[in-house]
Amino acid sequence: MRSDIGPWRLGGALRLALAIVLAASMSACSMVRIGYELVPWYTARHLDSYWQLDAVQSSFARERIDELWQWHRSSELPELARWLRQLSGRLDGPPSTSTK
Repeated sequence: MRSDIGPWRLGGALRLALAIVLAASMSACSMVRIGYELVPWYTARHLDSYWQLDAVQSSFARERIDELWQWHRSSELPELARWLRQLSGRLDGPPSTSTK
């Protein structure tokens, strides 16, 4: 039995697991952004598959979806970012038992 392989093998597996976790956490923001950018496409495709829109209807739906998405980006995302910054500021300190 070789005793020099055991700890190294575990260390290698641990290093691989840490590398995977690190890569996943680094790409999480990118994945959210990609997912967010794909929602209009997915919505239009889903509408088309559900109702089998013709070319005019599909074009109309895509224009409305794009307008909705532009509104969401200009109105809702800044509010969400503000709320997340506020929440982050509240979570910076140590936890407390106060109910304020």
